[in-house]
Amino acid sequence: MLVGSINTSNFFFSFATLFALSKARNGAMIALQEKMILSPEMLWAGTSIMLLAGGLGGLITIASSKKAATFFTQEKTKIISISTILFMTTLVGVLNGAPGLLALAFSTALGLFVAATKVKRTTCMASLIVPALFFYVFILI
Repeated sequence: MLVGSINTSNFFFSFATLFALSKARNGAMIALQEKMILSPEMLWAGTSIMLLAGGLGGLITIASSKKAATFFTQEKTKIISISTILFMTTLVGVLNGAPGLLALAFSTALGLFVAATKVKRTTCMASLIVPALFFYVFILI
């Protein structure tokens, strides 16, 4: 629920930034910027819709989580986790080949290392973001 709340607030602040500065912070805002005219009416309508959707989403999450908690046993969760890992690894291999599998292996090793050493995950994200940033910066130059 916390992740959903953070994503909702991130989208809301991106929306507010789009109207305040006419600058898009993510792909969804770029799409909105291209498709609509930025006006005070659109700001109010968008804010109202986001608040309504966020509130309803929260209530639905609370109601469905109680039912899901009784459905998912420990063994079902283990099967789902293993299936997800296999599916994602296969998908990365098919779509990205060896470079994608190498990035997946590095990211997985980093995630396991961070969990084992009890370091905050956000602290180690730079080891993934900085090389990707340099890669795309040098492509654009």
